[in-house]
Amino acid sequence: MKRACFLIALLVANGLSQTDRVRKKAPPKPRPTPQPSFVCPEPAFEQGCRSYRELVAGKGRGLPDENYYVCFRKDVDEFFVIHFSTPTYPLVWNEALHKSVLDPQATAAGFGLIESYQDGVQKDTAPPSVEFSGTWKSYWRDPGFFSADEINHQPKDPEDEISFVNINDAQISTAYKHTSELNNSVVYSLTIQRSTGRFTESFRKEPEQGPMIENAGRCVYRK
Repeated sequence: MKRACFLIALLVANGLSQTDRVRKKAPPKPRPTPQPSFVCPEPAFEQGCRSYRELVAGKGRGLPDENYYVCFRKDVDEFFVIHFSTPTYPLVWNEALHKSVLDPQATAAGFGLIESYQDGVQKDTAPPSVEFSGTWKSYWRDPGFFSADEINHQPKDPEDEISFVNINDAQISTAYKHTSELNNSVVYSLTIQRSTGRFTESFRKEPEQGPMIENAGRCVYRK
């Protein structure tokens, strides 16, 4: 009798122990929701963002490896990419400050490009499409001020009051003439506020004075 009671107690204890183990088993952790490789700055730019993500995922050779701006227009599958070199200036000793400072007279060669994409395909004829080279000047600041002296492989004409590429720590701006698909001469201009990434652009058909088209959009800096 005692042996039977002992076996019953052992079975009950073993069953409780197994039940306790089952209860203590941790629930499976929920799988994290996969995040896109690039987060679009606003829903209105999603068409262009989708094509850009495809290029990044496919390791598109047209894209810079790092340190560039990608800029999107609203409600269209279009974006453009801006990449440019940054200067390295020598230091000089400032006796009044008792420390080394940027040489205010220092200069450095610079270059860059702007490439446009439509429907996920690079399009050289779509503005902005610019290759440029020129000079950085320190002016006591880093990065200083860049001005292009060659645009799309053509030396800048001193009498040309339209074409330019300028870069400083606040803005990136450019303007130049190009021939549209309808064979019209069009002046394209672009200004990017670097701190916010917002940009404005305009297209003006010559010889008209007012802008034919004006757009606004957003740029994202990719490191």
